[in-house]
Amino acid sequence: MSTPIPVSIFILYAEEADPASVIRNQDIREELIKRLQGPGRNSFRVWTPSDEKPGDILGEKRAQGLASAKIVLLFVTDSFLASEQLLKESETAFHSRQSEGKIVIPILLTERDVSGYSFSALIPIKPSLSEFPIGSNAAEEIYRALEDVVDSRIVPSRESSLSASASLPFADGLHSISLWSPLAILALAAVIGLLVSFSRNPAGHNINSPASPSQSSFLVSL
Repeated sequence: MSTPIPVSIFILYAEEADPASVIRNQDIREELIKRLQGPGRNSFRVWTPSDEKPGDILGEKRAQGLASAKIVLLFVTDSFLASEQLLKESETAFHSRQSEGKIVIPILLTERDVSGYSFSALIPIKPSLSEFPIGSNAAEEIYRALEDVVDSRIVPSRESSLSASASLPFADGLHSISLWSPLAILALAAVIGLLVSFSRNPAGHNINSPASPSQSSFLVSL
């Protein structure tokens, strides 16, 4: 069984100011990352803004992760909605869905109305925040929804692309054979005809002299 190609996920989230939200939202995020990096039907590679380390060019790794991600998760919290940078990045991701084939999924962790934002046009994941332990239960709910998205939208697309790629060399081969084989046969016949013609010339005979009737009929028959 072949190893599945990892699906790249970028998680956009805000650092929370409210202590209660910090504990809850961070717990959900960390539990989800742990779940995505564990065993499952699909393989995931997770990027977060925290992947930037001292010595990195500020914003470079973040931009690369966001650009290369197949799935962008928006952890929509009160602090997320208050961040101009995050709203701008979510807007960019939203508009790159068609041009770059991204899948953008809002994770609603707020009770605020989000109808005025571009991502409100997308079907969100709204995990239950009432079941304890909240972090692991909400993360598992999000994870299952992501598995369904990958199985229904990404895996079929990859299988279709692999099937098309596998058939191309065979199709090209058939096309080449049907196009070039007659030319190759004619060229080979012409070479054989010339060799036969030369072999029938007597020693010292002028090669440019008219061919004998038998030679002419042989060449015409080819």
